[in-house]
Amino acid sequence: KIGTNNGDAVDDVVRGIKAVADLLLELLPNSKLLLLGVLPRIDAGWFQRVADINIKISKFHDGNRVHFLDMWHQFATAFGVVDQQLYSGDQLHLEAPGYQKWADTMDALFNELYNSD
Repeated sequence: KIGTNNGDAVDDVVRGIKAVADLLLELLPNSKLLLLGVLPRIDAGWFQRVADINIKISKFHDGNRVHFLDMWHQFATAFGVVDQQLYSGDQLHLEAPGYQKWADTMDALFNELYNSD
């Protein structure tokens, strides 16, 4: 339960993400974790919940092993307008342009983390 597909409550999703992150850090003690924020959903009922999840999981960022990347503004405006061209017909999963934007957005930080230390 680490995403929004299951319809879980905000705190349940946050606990799930934390559990997975903690497990990865334990199993891979010499690794860094790039924690991506949950992408905005076109479904208006999820807009605030996704924003709340991202606020909470952003606090896992420690600048050392855990690095949070909020991609919200790459996929939606502050006013909640989601770029629908990036999403498939189910309004949840990305289309090719969305995946390209996703990759382009995280590329610089991913390379920085991969090439450091």
